[in-house]
Amino acid sequence: MVERGDGIFFVGGDRALFERWQPVLESVLARAVLVGRVGQAMVLKLVANLLVALNSAAAAEALTLARKAGLDLPLALDVLNASAAASSMLKVRGPMIVRGEFPAQMKLDLFMKDIHLMQEAATAVGAPLPFTDLAERLYAAAQAQGHGGEDLAVVVTALDSASGR
Repeated sequence: MVERGDGIFFVGGDRALFERWQPVLESVLARAVLVGRVGQAMVLKLVANLLVALNSAAAAEALTLARKAGLDLPLALDVLNASAAASSMLKVRGPMIVRGEFPAQMKLDLFMKDIHLMQEAATAVGAPLPFTDLAERLYAAAQAQGHGGEDLAVVVTALDSASGR
């Protein structure tokens, strides 16, 4: 994403300082946004990664159901990506899940660190994360199976193990 220049900088801090450096930031990525005071950009990044975690796990779960139901998986993915069910994570991680190959765009080991940080941030502000709790268990199971160096789409292997595949 960053290599394509598609990302976005989340910035927290002084507005004048941000405005001074915004052109430099936007020469690297298309957009830089001041999200609030120091520390808030980090929280927003965790919120964004929480959605990545849940959307990726949901894609794995949906495609597991499609496969187990006997659907043509490449066709199902194509149809889903053209429907209201489409998401950025389905488009990025769906093909990996269909192929059963997980070249790391976001290594599971690194992503687990972010999931732990999400949990800490949520605890600090009293925000319940029940879906993240479930997803964390699935990601941890895939990591325990030795998939930590692969893309987080490898979470599908935890679903496969749970279903006896």
